[in-house]
Amino acid sequence: EMCIRDRSTGTATHDDTVHALTAHFDVAFSRCPKPFDMSTSPLSEFTHWKQTVFYLDTPIKVSRGQKLGVKCSCKPNAKNPRDLDITIHYTPPAGTTEPWSQDYRLR
Repeated sequence: EMCIRDRSTGTATHDDTVHALTAHFDVAFSRCPKPFDMSTSPLSEFTHWKQTVFYLDTPIKVSRGQKLGVKCSCKPNAKNPRDLDITIHYTPPAGTTEPWSQDYRLR
């Protein structure tokens, strides 16, 4: 059973409110007759693949330079292995709100 866990920290580039996070992937097709890389990043060339949006139940106000920590775990759903159960643990900047977790299902 595939299970992915990852941690990341983002730094606010300006004062704003975080309403959602997005996820994308990069892949290298290195064993093809003509190897190539592909990214679904919004900063990369357009593909038919899209980013995934994770909306927050509780928006987070951030100021420039503040850090938002996230810890993500992802595993196949027990009833349908084509679905993914994702839990994101949010660690907001100090003094804003308490850390919390939010569950998502990707279909």
